[in-house]
Amino acid sequence: VHLANEPYAWPNSQDLANLDDATVQQACAPSVGFADVADIVSGGDFVLPETPGPPPLTIIPGDREVVITWSDVNVHTPDQYYYFLQDNPELDPNGLYREYDFEGYELWRSYVGPNDSHSEMVFKCSISDGDLTFFYKDTWDQDDPLYRLRNGMKVWYALVPYDLNVDPATDTEFRLPAAGSGKVWNRSGSGLYTVEPRSNASEFKPATLGGITYVGPATTEAKTVDLTGDGDGMLTQAPEIMVPLVEFSFTALNSERISQNRTAYVACMDLDVAWSGCNWARGVREMALVDANGTPYVDPLPYETGDGADLVFTNSPDADGVDYAVMVTPQAISWDVYFNMDVGGYAGATVESQATTCNPVGNIGTRPGIGSWFRTGVWEITWKAVGDDMSVDVTDVTRGSSVPFGLYQDDNDRVSWGFMPAGTSFDFYEQVKAGTPRADRELQMLDKIPASNTDEFALWINGIPWLFSDITAMPTSGTKMTHTMCFGNWNDDMTVFTQVPDPPWPGDKWKLDINAMTLDPEDINLTKIMVVPNPYLASSWLDLSPDSRRIEFVNLPSRCTIRIYSLGGHLVNVLNHVGANRFGWGNYTDYDRIDTNNNPKVLTGYDNHSGTEPWNLRNRFGQTVASGLYFFHVTDYTGKTQTGKFYIIN
Repeated sequence: VHLANEPYAWPNSQDLANLDDATVQQACAPSVGFADVADIVSGGDFVLPETPGPPPLTIIPGDREVVITWSDVNVHTPDQYYYFLQDNPELDPNGLYREYDFEGYELWRSYVGPNDSHSEMVFKCSISDGDLTFFYKDTWDQDDPLYRLRNGMKVWYALVPYDLNVDPATDTEFRLPAAGSGKVWNRSGSGLYTVEPRSNASEFKPATLGGITYVGPATTEAKTVDLTGDGDGMLTQAPEIMVPLVEFSFTALNSERISQNRTAYVACMDLDVAWSGCNWARGVREMALVDANGTPYVDPLPYETGDGADLVFTNSPDADGVDYAVMVTPQAISWDVYFNMDVGGYAGATVESQATTCNPVGNIGTRPGIGSWFRTGVWEITWKAVGDDMSVDVTDVTRGSSVPFGLYQDDNDRVSWGFMPAGTSFDFYEQVKAGTPRADRELQMLDKIPASNTDEFALWINGIPWLFSDITAMPTSGTKMTHTMCFGNWNDDMTVFTQVPDPPWPGDKWKLDINAMTLDPEDINLTKIMVVPNPYLASSWLDLSPDSRRIEFVNLPSRCTIRIYSLGGHLVNVLNHVGANRFGWGNYTDYDRIDTNNNPKVLTGYDNHSGTEPWNLRNRFGQTVASGLYFFHVTDYTGKTQTGKFYIIN
């Protein structure tokens, strides 16, 4: 018996089955909690943490590639041991064990059958690493330098989901299953599915990304805009709102399910701050693939705006996995910025941005405010009297909208203004940095300042606290000030400021038009049909064994008949090609494969576009053919034909 990491050796002369509760409790008494555990064990109610079960795989062969997709069932499956602990709280007094403890996936591949010792891990993703996904595309060119994923070569896969949880007895993390343990190789029913990469049918066209349309508030898609300057570091031209630079790539994972055109959107959902030393606020954006209603298919992914990022999104996984993946790569943004406050002739105080970090950056000296909340624009601030106090109206001139007052810096999706009382700018900053909920924050911004005020204060706008110091008089009613900000860099003599796009902001959105896959007979190209290897020289890597040799006809249409003739014109064999991979899924009835009840094999799934048909180098009577020159004649399902030749040397 080994409980709570404390061993206890039962006397050999006693039969465990005959032990009563008192004996068990007495034996376990030296260690804290043993009596409780013993009680549960002896009562027959003890359970253990669950190892997550592997989801079923959908495996789709392709031209020197294999796509594997799976459902997200593990993400939504709780660990039943959690509920056992709820019924026995004495075993987890601190409530450490998590209800949902799924962590990630490992995908293993083998070329010699479902063999743990000859397998290799080709893919890993996890919640902690922020890259959890539900597919993998295994390709020939990724296997550098071996390039083993050749067409016609069998391959096996095992998907291993794993959990991470906390052991209540030791307060340490543990993983199930343990790294390096045995794998459950993918099975469907009672058989073990293998997969063979193959050529696609000549008329098959996979789903594609038809077009990308920006549908957000930006006014220009220019990659840079040159703004004029006065030579002293001041702009004389207003900046423009530019479409954020984002690159997209599309991968059809299960084209057969994309039988109709679809529409999806990539949207910036939120923005945040990642903190580092010296109050360094690094910008963070959350992006997501969403439907027409703005609902994400899967959880949004964050990225730091100062770094290049590859964000991979999919549509919602179901029992058969996912259909497509979209990789979104926002441009890394330089933190060099232009910002200025034109006080409009006001001379009653010194007005300057308040630095909130000690690190010099780019052309702005010390960075003010929360840089991840800057965005390009021109804001007009109009002072007004409110009784004995002064307040402001703030207008976003660039976007033609009014900016509301906010009690906190992160009110109204970080689009607000407010006054910070004397000496509190850093304290406001620290509240945000600490992640203090708004309801618990001690400091709130003010919407007015006494007209007679002479104490230092700051006006928060667009992520920057503008500090008013050495005050001799407050601005009078009607005073207009203008705040300007944009990303970019000056030239050497500060006469041209090259503006670059902002990072994405909530409201930025791109429409993706996805074109459905097609199997159009008009696209059949019989001239692509060929035999591999040609010539066949005694053996090839396609052979299954010395007694089971093989060549392949490739680039066939999805349905056709292949007739093979000798040089003398004698019919050697006839092959009926049905465009479904016989070692995958296919939605077709295979009359060449009969079960024990003499019924044809019925395959269902998503792979109806194979362009490969193997031949075992035997004639219609099962005899091995002689060396020589042979001809093939292919007739497709539209009646078109194609002929060719190949050599066999035994």
